[in-house]
Amino acid sequence: MNDQTAIETLATTLRAQAMSRVDIAARLRERFGMNALTSLRLAHGWTRAQAAAEWNLRWPDDPKQAQNLVYWENHDTEDGWPPNPLMVQRLARLYDCTPEDLGFADDARFRHLVERSGRAS
Repeated sequence: MNDQTAIETLATTLRAQAMSRVDIAARLRERFGMNALTSLRLAHGWTRAQAAAEWNLRWPDDPKQAQNLVYWENHDTEDGWPPNPLMVQRLARLYDCTPEDLGFADDARFRHLVERSGRAS
């Protein structure tokens, strides 16, 4: 079984057990070493194109494509960049989590969002 199949199988199994998407994402990060943003998308069972389509349903005046998610999910590499604070707030709503869950708690640009979520340490 390749990693992609294993990821999909684990996420599907955990969703069937009614585990929260945040908890599923944590398991995916733990087992497969992916970042928070990617793991939350996969916890929902979405491809990047599906996540972009979900985004576009919610915010049709600010459409996104799968490529936007590629850049954001790779924000900590030379091939990507972090979403701006408004995008972080929207991603948190899209993935039904807090900005902290998205993995931006240590970034000073997003600290105020994390503090507002009530989950800052």
